[in-house]
Amino acid sequence: MKDYETKLKEKQDYGTGATRDAAKGKGRFDLIPDLALARLAGVYERGALNHGARNWEQGLPISRLIDSATRHLVQYKMSKYMPELDDEDHLAHSAWNILAIIHMEEMIKRGSLQKELDDLPRYERLQQKKECVELNSQDIIKIENELGPLSVDIHTDQRTVKIHHPASGHSVTKFRSPDQRHNYSCALKELKDILDHTEETRREEKKKKIEEYFEENAPVKPTDFDFGFGDEEEEKFVPHEKAARSVSLDRVAKRGSKHVCKGGRGCGRHAEKLSKK
Repeated sequence: MKDYETKLKEKQDYGTGATRDAAKGKGRFDLIPDLALARLAGVYERGALNHGARNWEQGLPISRLIDSATRHLVQYKMSKYMPELDDEDHLAHSAWNILAIIHMEEMIKRGSLQKELDDLPRYERLQQKKECVELNSQDIIKIENELGPLSVDIHTDQRTVKIHHPASGHSVTKFRSPDQRHNYSCALKELKDILDHTEETRREEKKKKIEEYFEENAPVKPTDFDFGFGDEEEEKFVPHEKAARSVSLDRVAKRGSKHVCKGGRGCGRHAEKLSKK
């Protein structure tokens, strides 16, 4: 027999000497209406006769259950003026589908049913633009000095501010706030962010081009090389066609030491060997 741990909980005294654990937070099952449960039980009974007692517990797509629950609700409303639709207990059937949805959700969370049963569409929320924080006067002057000459068009009637940066060709227009100083501050900040990003991109592209150039024009490249003990017979260098001829020996030795030797014991001999060539 399994030994269960006795947990000390808040107790409720009924005035008769008998006590029980407090029911707070456990739900009030005694408040579920009996008449509604009786009608719902009829749906379960009829379903068990047609499909089997627990057939539905094997898993149903949530979208299918929502469709059925909604359809029964609509048919219940329509049956008030179209008596021919009052052929089923539509409210009880709708409740059955909603309870089934809850069951599917809980079983999916527990890993007892595949998550694909929750087949409702997921819509990504659009990212909201961050509200502009107005710059103080010192920051405005600092950015203006950094950006250099600017062309500013202010239209008071349209509540717009346009800042143009002639050197780069970039422009920013702000018109959200009736406060033109606020619009100017936001436009200036956005323009600086654009130019900073552009400059960073330009530097990255330049760095990439330099790396590609040195990769294509490397003076030497290692082929079979054992970094273990620096044995000269196992150290092989293959000149890059004419590239080795056009680069100074000091640069060749330096590049060989950095990219081939990596601080190994034979680095000194590599430079000496290259200089002899």
